[in-house]
Amino acid sequence: MSIRRAVLVNSVLMSPYSESFLLPHLKDLSGEQVMFLLRYLQYLYLKCIGNVTGNLPGKHVPTVSQVVDWMSLLLDAHFATVVMLSDAKALLNKIQKIVKSQLKFYSELNKIEGCLAELKEPKCPSVSPPGRYSIEVLQLY
Repeated sequence: MSIRRAVLVNSVLMSPYSESFLLPHLKDLSGEQVMFLLRYLQYLYLKCIGNVTGNLPGKHVPTVSQVVDWMSLLLDAHFATVVMLSDAKALLNKIQKIVKSQLKFYSELNKIEGCLAELKEPKCPSVSPPGRYSIEVLQLY
């Protein structure tokens, strides 16, 4: 894809839209055009999650959520077409692997967030000094 075309596509991807008005027009695209756009959206998704913006064309690039929204719109509009295309299966498998790895990554981040929240809280409330005999329970996470 040429740089000018990529800049134009990026600006379209970042524009606000209504699904109900856009879906009928997306259905007019050919299977080849849909695959081309899905490949480009996969490329953008990989660049966005890798936070690499230095080599993307244009001043503004779509966010991850915009890219995912457009992928789902294209798949909604052309589900039957994409299922029938032979090269679509490999592309969809790649996208699925990427999404699964991202879900695992975000799941791990959620676990870390819980641990960090516990570390921010005060450890123990003020307690009187222990007597001659005491049992202390230490919880490790």
